[in-house]
Amino acid sequence: MYSTLKTVVAVLILSVATTAHAWWQVNATWQIGGAAPTYSATGSTKETALANARAICRQSQPLDEYKYYCLNAPTRESYSELPGGSYVKSCAKCRVEGNKLVCDSCKPKIERRELDLAQCQGDAINHIENCHGDLNCTVCLSGSGPTTTTTSKKTTKGVCDKEGKNCKQQQ
Repeated sequence: MYSTLKTVVAVLILSVATTAHAWWQVNATWQIGGAAPTYSATGSTKETALANARAICRQSQPLDEYKYYCLNAPTRESYSELPGGSYVKSCAKCRVEGNKLVCDSCKPKIERRELDLAQCQGDAINHIENCHGDLNCTVCLSGSGPTTTTTSKKTTKGVCDKEGKNCKQQQ
């Protein structure tokens, strides 16, 4: 019984460790007619990212015969690994530009958000969060008390409800 328990614990630890940094971005180009548009998408694996880019390609084609081009192998494709963390669930169109993580928006904010990845020490690079609309590589506190969120742009303080929503600026 004891050896079985050790095996189960080891497998659980191994599976948690391998999923911490598992987001990919792909830029895929298909030669369609006379144009060669590039589509960007993310996914938990390279294959998922490419499938998501393929779906975007197919949706954007006005003519049915052009949709089939998206099913072929891309003319060009390039992948980059995104830092891990829960931000991928609430931030849109994220990518790494130089040493910055850039997202076009992070709920509830709709404007572009950036995080200088040099701020993320050690394993924090694998645990980036969306803290009330700002990207953060340290713990995002939520609850009834004050919270502090450090981003590459500014430090803000606010008070939020228990779900981390309805945040109000504190003076």
